[in-house]
Amino acid sequence: MQKNISLVIGSSGLVGSYILKNLEETDEKVIILSRKPNLKKDYSTEEIITDFTNLNILPSADTLYVAIGYKLSIFDLMFIPHKKRQEFMKVDFSTVLKVARLAFANGTKQILVVSAVGANPNSMNLYLKTKGELEEEIKKRNIAPTKFLPLWDLLGVGLGFGSTLLGKKAAMLCTASVEEVIDEHYLNQINQLDDSEKTLKEKIIKFREDELNHKDIAYEKGATKKGPYLILDKLIKTGSKIAINISEKI
Repeated sequence: MQKNISLVIGSSGLVGSYILKNLEETDEKVIILSRKPNLKKDYSTEEIITDFTNLNILPSADTLYVAIGYKLSIFDLMFIPHKKRQEFMKVDFSTVLKVARLAFANGTKQILVVSAVGANPNSMNLYLKTKGELEEEIKKRNIAPTKFLPLWDLLGVGLGFGSTLLGKKAAMLCTASVEEVIDEHYLNQINQLDDSEKTLKEKIIKFREDELNHKDIAYEKGATKKGPYLILDKLIKTGSKIAINISEKI
């Protein structure tokens, strides 16, 4: 049986070292990302030395633990001096969010980030406000599959079987119509992603290229929208768009 993989970032700090110690007592495979060698790690733990400012890919993992943060005094927590604010935002917000985005794009199932008691995006305190905003941004990325996935799978099989009964042209049109809706959906996602989510954007672009290839093959094999097939095309596309809209909400 394959072991679960846990990835730890920030294992040399107080909280990070505690997380690492507890993980090393389990049978999980543990990987840590560090700026410099961590003397506290167990000999069986894999360590990767990396430059977080140029981090563009993460090792595959089931769970990611993020415990990095800019070093602040107890007085800084109440009011962060202006000279420290830029570095604080860079480490505690930008870097953590970048790591979370890379992890989601890489298929990580769970992300655990060290935040703060009282974190609130509406707080007047910069420290608590930043932590709150970070939590909100990460939650936006933690998207679970739609609860209707089993139903869509069943309906997809039914649609494919039903269109086959109507003949080759209908079957090929079914594929082309669905792919055109998916293409539009992927294109919207690509346009909404900026360069900070380059890895995720590239994955979606690749998915879109695959779907466009399927569409082209369908038309080469006889898909057509002439005559009654135009009505079938509109019905399939309407149903597909409704399914996508429902899936985005539930």
